[in-house]
Amino acid sequence: MDTHGFFLRSQIQLDESTGIPPEEAEPVVQALARGDLHAAPVPDRLRALLRVVETITRCAYRTSDEDIQVLRDHGWTEPQIAEMVYDTAMFAFFNRVADAFGIDSEGYGGPRPAWDAEKTRTPEDGGPETPAREVNENANQKRPSS
Repeated sequence: MDTHGFFLRSQIQLDESTGIPPEEAEPVVQALARGDLHAAPVPDRLRALLRVVETITRCAYRTSDEDIQVLRDHGWTEPQIAEMVYDTAMFAFFNRVADAFGIDSEGYGGPRPAWDAEKTRTPEDGGPETPAREVNENANQKRPSS
């Protein structure tokens, strides 16, 4: 799912604390939709937050005390850090439910990140490598009713 792009565009337009002028939102959305945090033209404070979001998204168990301290050092408050964790977890939940039901992209935020499009399961996470396109083709097949 690509709801992240839609949400990010909305957030930039509604929240000045991102430090991104609304007219500069699209390059940020496109870079993040590709999973390319390094190319996203964002302030250092936001980049630090997005690095932790990426860690939580990919491997939440690898989030460290040092990661959270970096956010504090960039001026993020405890309630803001907690909200980031909750929001990241909620988007992961929504995406997994949508993926499980084979819900197609609505075109809100561009392509899946390269790290997500290349493979969906690996031997490390309990399955064989399966190209995303194969998984997506299977997901679009009608599911049997119970």
